[in-house]
Amino acid sequence: MANSLFTTCFATLILAQCSLGVIRQSDLTGILRINPELIGSQYQFFHGVKPDFCNHLDCPDFTELNKTKDYEERAYRASRWVSTSVEGMDYSAAEEEMFDKLFLYIEGENTKKQVIKMTAPVLTKVIAGSGPACKSNFTMSFYLPPSLKQPPQPTDKTVYFSSLPAQKVFVSYFGGYATESAWLEHAETLAKALVRDSKSFNQDFFFTAGYDSPFKILNRHNEVWYIAE
Repeated sequence: MANSLFTTCFATLILAQCSLGVIRQSDLTGILRINPELIGSQYQFFHGVKPDFCNHLDCPDFTELNKTKDYEERAYRASRWVSTSVEGMDYSAAEEEMFDKLFLYIEGENTKKQVIKMTAPVLTKVIAGSGPACKSNFTMSFYLPPSLKQPPQPTDKTVYFSSLPAQKVFVSYFGGYATESAWLEHAETLAKALVRDSKSFNQDFFFTAGYDSPFKILNRHNEVWYIAE
């Protein structure tokens, strides 16, 4: 029992180092040489098996470092995205405007008229306004997988490329159709849990992450992210 626990913890540490670029993915097999079942989803992720909530779409690589009843701690690799930003007081209106622009980009509104496969999640950075009558800043992004070596340039000047560094993220998730009030409620709940647990995180903004088509009714998966400091 103790040996299995040690092996699993060691494997998790190695995988976390891989996700942050300390160890190459190609070196994992030689380093670990242990039963993949002891590592579970973390080992599988680096061997091409995405989590079910990615819905068989390309999504960013991560390692689950820790899990509590309120949130997960994940180590994400550096990643590339295509993004657009708006200011406004209505999350839903901002979300619709931004999604339309990014969807047109992957549908061929780019310099190569190239159609790009949808990825997950639809990630939105929310910098809340300082008061009830103040505008918030929203940035929505679609993930660009490593297989897309040279993504075509957007023709819409409000659409641009961005990146996220390798980083640790605190994540909570919930089901159903996510509304603006649900996003805010879960962001507040997650923030309170992190403060309670004395976790250091950037409180100036949070991310919403949606993984499902609006046509999917059951087993929907929504996430709220805070970035660890």
